[in-house]
Amino acid sequence: MAFAFICFFSAGILNFVHPLEKRLEVVGIFCVISGVVMYGSTIPSLVTAWKNNTTDDVSLPFIVVGLANCTIWLINATLQDDLFMLIQNGCGVLVVLVQLAVYVSIRMCLSASQAQAQAQ
Repeated sequence: MAFAFICFFSAGILNFVHPLEKRLEVVGIFCVISGVVMYGSTIPSLVTAWKNNTTDDVSLPFIVVGLANCTIWLINATLQDDLFMLIQNGCGVLVVLVQLAVYVSIRMCLSASQAQAQAQ
């Protein structure tokens, strides 16, 4: 299904959007929207983790790799002066930093609870 969408989107852009600068703008806007939605899609698992006070649904390696990826792309966007990449990856860095903060906060609370339970 995703492949079909990409084919139709590409065909539509190539056939109906002219000139090249306008094509780049349309594709850039679509990339920003899809990137923000992609990083935002992890928010429900964060909410669940926060409510249940568990990190079972949150992957630390995913958070670390996501932060590294977004940071590298953010640097690239800054060097190329590309507003579309800058917005998308700036949002990505913010979301991943929130994920990391929630993960660390929950882990610290769990560690404190376990230490308190062992002390009793």
